[in-house]
Amino acid sequence: MYSILAAVIFSVIIVINFLIILGLPFGELTMGGQYKILPKNMRFVAVMNLIGQVFAIIIVLQGGGYVRCWFPSNITRIICYIYAGFLLLNSLMNFISKSKKERCIMTPLALVSSVCFFYDSVENVTRKFIYISSRPFPKPVVAVVPGFLEQSLLV
Repeated sequence: MYSILAAVIFSVIIVINFLIILGLPFGELTMGGQYKILPKNMRFVAVMNLIGQVFAIIIVLQGGGYVRCWFPSNITRIICYIYAGFLLLNSLMNFISKSKKERCIMTPLALVSSVCFFYDSVENVTRKFIYISSRPFPKPVVAVVPGFLEQSLLV
C-alpha cells in the first residue's frame, strides 16, 4: 500500500518535472521557486531529477514486492533509507522555500514519500518470500527466515 502511494506521488512529480523540462511555467514548484519558467541551461538538472525519480519508483515498488528484485533486499533496504532521509531533508527545504507553491504542494508530497520509503525500508524489505511450486490449496509452512524467529507463512 505504501509502495503504491509513493509510486503514485513520484509519478505526479515526474509529470511536473517533464512539464518543467518542456518549458511550461511550473518552475515555481522547484529549486526554491526562483524561476517561473526554468531556463534551458537549468533543464539538465530537471532531467537528472527525473532519472532519480524513476529509479525511486522502481526501488519503492521492489521494496513493496511489486517489482522483481534488481538488488538484494539488504541493498534495497539501504537505498530506501537513503531516499527516506533525502526526502525528509527535501521536505524541510521545501518548507522553508520562498515559493508559496513549493511550500504548499511539494512539501507534503516529499514528506509523505519519505514516510512511505521509511515504511518500506523497515517493514516490507525485511520480509522474505518463499516461493514453492504451485499447490492446489495454500498450506501453512513453518519457515526459518535468517534474522527472524520461526514464522508460519501461507504458501
